[in-house]
Amino acid sequence: MSDAVVLRFCDLCGVSIPQKDLDSGLTRAVGERLVGACCLAKIMPPLGSATPPPSPLTAKAGGPALLAATLVLLAGMAAAVWYLDKQGAERAPATAIAGLQGRVDGMSDLVSKLEERQRLAADVMVRDTTAAISAKFAALEAQMEKVRAAIPDPGKGIDTLQARVAELKERIGDLAGRQGAIESQLAKSLNDVREELDKVDRSVNDLRRQRVAAGPAADSSGPAKAESLPEALGRKVDQLGNDDPGVRWSAVDELVRSGNKKVIPYILPALKDKDPFVRRLVAEGLASLGEESTCGPLIDALEDVEAIVREAAYKSLVKLSSKKLPFDPEAKADARKAAAQKWRQWWDARSKG
Repeated sequence: MSDAVVLRFCDLCGVSIPQKDLDSGLTRAVGERLVGACCLAKIMPPLGSATPPPSPLTAKAGGPALLAATLVLLAGMAAAVWYLDKQGAERAPATAIAGLQGRVDGMSDLVSKLEERQRLAADVMVRDTTAAISAKFAALEAQMEKVRAAIPDPGKGIDTLQARVAELKERIGDLAGRQGAIESQLAKSLNDVREELDKVDRSVNDLRRQRVAAGPAADSSGPAKAESLPEALGRKVDQLGNDDPGVRWSAVDELVRSGNKKVIPYILPALKDKDPFVRRLVAEGLASLGEESTCGPLIDALEDVEAIVREAAYKSLVKLSSKKLPFDPEAKADARKAAAQKWRQWWDARSKG
């Protein structure tokens, strides 16, 4: 058929090329290769006007237009050939592999040369080190020879040294035994001294604490003589002389709460403490300790300057004596003095009876 289409393919991009494109000049043949319209525009110079240059097949022979068109076509063909050759080179893996193989061979030669240089340097280092070691051994051998020359009979000298070492070990053993006995005796003596010092320390503490306690009563009806206290309570007695009234109050509270009647001689002087709250606590605490002999100091407390102390002393007197002699802590001084006098008369009669 006359209008049948024969397909060709662009050697650059592989796009199909119809025969009519080849006939119309939209496709160019470069040797045995075809460049379709799809790629021709990339390698041909752009046209400056809407009218394409005349085809060499239609231009007048010998005219300027024919020459220009021919030059343009030749340039395009040359560019096409170059571009195709370039693409071919890029598509020739054997050529690329050969080039890479050459570079690898060159690098292999370089590595071989470096290995050879390293081997030579290692040989030099080993040789120098061996020489240095040999020199050290030679010097040591020379010193050993001097030592051997200085000892005419080494065996005899060694025997003598061993005998002296054995003797010294035996003497050290004897010393260690005697030292152990001495240390044992010394430890016992130190322990005895420590115990004695503890006794002295306790005695000193007792004497110091008794200074703040009530002294011996004039008769058997008075408060008991101060006795030694357990250390925990003794430390509370020490706090009765603290400058802080809060510390003194807390000490009295702990001593009263202990329930130990031995604390009575130590807290009685606090009935005259500078702080009224400490005095009141002592007056209240004496009742809880249940010692009738403290009625005398409580009667004296009925004349305290603070009503809270007078009231506490009166309540403790009633509890300890089981008596209900009248007393008004808030009354005037004369009335309080008269009421306190009746309590004192009762106590004097009680003590003598």
